[in-house]
Amino acid sequence: LDLEECTDLMEDSINGIHKLWHLKYLSLGATIGNLPRKIEKLHCLETLDMRKAKIDTLPLEVVKLPHLAHLLGKFKLGIGRNDLKMSELYKFLPKESNLQTLAGFVADGSPGFPMLMVHMRKLKKVKIWYNATGEDIKSLADLSTAINKFVQDEIDTSVGVRSLSLDLGNSSGNILRSLENLYGYLSSLKLHGALSGLTQFATSLCGLTELCLSSTNNLMSTELTNLHKLIHLEHLKLVKVSLESFIIRRKDFPRLLSLCLVQSPTLPTIEGGALPKLVSLQLLCEDLIGLSGIEIEWHKHLQEVALDSMVNMETITIWENAAKRHPKRPRVLFLRRRGADMLKYVATERPSAAETGSSTERRKRERHEVQSSLVIDLDSHLKRLKFSDPPLASTELPNARNEAMPSSSRAVS
Repeated sequence: LDLEECTDLMEDSINGIHKLWHLKYLSLGATIGNLPRKIEKLHCLETLDMRKAKIDTLPLEVVKLPHLAHLLGKFKLGIGRNDLKMSELYKFLPKESNLQTLAGFVADGSPGFPMLMVHMRKLKKVKIWYNATGEDIKSLADLSTAINKFVQDEIDTSVGVRSLSLDLGNSSGNILRSLENLYGYLSSLKLHGALSGLTQFATSLCGLTELCLSSTNNLMSTELTNLHKLIHLEHLKLVKVSLESFIIRRKDFPRLLSLCLVQSPTLPTIEGGALPKLVSLQLLCEDLIGLSGIEIEWHKHLQEVALDSMVNMETITIWENAAKRHPKRPRVLFLRRRGADMLKYVATERPSAAETGSSTERRKRERHEVQSSLVIDLDSHLKRLKFSDPPLASTELPNARNEAMPSSSRAVS
């Protein structure tokens, strides 16, 4: 049941939703701020999507749903540290919980999910917003313990999907120190915030195939030097990272399939013969000038190049000509950032000279794009590309405009 776009839906309208006993999927929109307690009767519910809702506190009854596998939103648990209901959850979670995706919860010093995560044995994907001041040592210890257990649970097998997303804001210092010597297994790691020093955490993980670093404190390329140790990496995304002295050498990232650079003031130097399996190159930097030293003919299996639609016409022409000379003739796509989120882009047509120079035409195009609602989550788009080891059977790629509808198996973004 998808209620995301029901803008006239009031909270009392969902009071009877517990009567839909066989409901497996429920998505709520922005008019909903609270969940009814009787939601505990939806025993068959597998996916609860609250990402567009205004629910910031989750009732305990939701966590105890026996078939719930995917819990999506941004919330904390309405429970006290010494609440008797916590002991009930400690007994329920290890044996009966089916929760696999928890994306995500707010760790702000209050008790709740950090204490419960260690008892969730089926968790595969977790997203955490860390907003604590660092003064609550107990809460920090709970969160550190939860992350430690999560990344170490599959260290013996090191197979399958295991994803962690940490939004640290500007308060990463204390949590950083608790993670810097951690060793474990993750297939995907996404870090956002003041990331100085956090790259050590990334390089201590085995099996990492996807890494996203989004910096709020001008992370410098010197802090990325150890990333070449990630020999299994297939997808690398760097947001607002200065890459002026960052050099990708021939032996670095031998399995990398996609490289996405978002609003990076400078681009890296890529040596000839490096990134031999690269399929997708996304340079979403509106100040990009020409090729900026990128020689795409070295990447023999390249299938697409994506540019920020705000780059100048001369740069667009240069990239299109370079793509025509490439043996694979990769497609050149144009994406426009939507709002302040640097991971959400709108697919747009090739800009014309008039559009790049006229504010009126730009506004007209922006209105058209908002109406079309063609929003791209860069992570989801890259995962939908059908990558294979060279030689590639086909150069055809999924349309960048397509956006999959959320389902019970949707990946964490």
